[in-house]
Amino acid sequence: MAVPELSEEPQLRLLQRLAYWLIRNGLLLTSSPDTLHFVHRTFQDYLGAHVAVKADDFGLLAELLDLLASQSDKRAHLLAMACLEHATELDPAVRTRVQNLARRLLPPRTAEEAREPALAGPRVLELLPGPEGLSDEEAEAVTATAALVGTDTAVPLLARYTSHPSRRVRGTLMRAWEYFDSSGYAEEVLAHVDSEDFYVPVSSSDALAALPRLGPRSRLTFIGKHPLPDILRVLPPGVRKIGLSENYPLQDLRPLTSLR
Repeated sequence: MAVPELSEEPQLRLLQRLAYWLIRNGLLLTSSPDTLHFVHRTFQDYLGAHVAVKADDFGLLAELLDLLASQSDKRAHLLAMACLEHATELDPAVRTRVQNLARRLLPPRTAEEAREPALAGPRVLELLPGPEGLSDEEAEAVTATAALVGTDTAVPLLARYTSHPSRRVRGTLMRAWEYFDSSGYAEEVLAHVDSEDFYVPVSSSDALAALPRLGPRSRLTFIGKHPLPDILRVLPPGVRKIGLSENYPLQDLRPLTSLR
């Protein structure tokens, strides 16, 4: 019998219910040709926690919190943070307890650690510190986490880092452009970032249209199939160097001779 194909939403509901059942029964599935398993345990826990909250199974969530108090399992802490994202009715004392536990994970200290807190969703933004008191590596990781959350609520936090002296932190702010509304992010964040020591990447048509909102820039790199006339039309003042990459249809560079 043919198996019907499911759209994204029914697939998500199915995975959530399966994850919830696995958590309730304490079962772990091992990988084999005849078994289905979650590639990442955090993903399983996140989906299961989402359904647990919808099912008002706060007894299960309380048991998880008791578990958190007795161990330093990073995965379990992330699960609790994910629960906060969906638990609208929760004892304030429990919420505070989870937030205090979550602070043990923050700030992320390396770029590799930046991805895990982002799995908890926008709630993690309230717990991200800085830039005061952070090392350059921690500041870079915090901005990377906020960028990966990718919602508009991350923009005010990223705006706090616009004058950071680290080139890598400022570069992270620039690369995060693709995760947000191009015009709004350009005005609220990028217009205040000094990019004199690196190239500003412009990869989408929306970013290209928003480029004048950044103000004067000395180095720009255009990634993708942008026609030269479109690029020349939006060049900000002060440009000294231009990079072009992955622009395979481009055959004629003569329009660039109009530049001084």
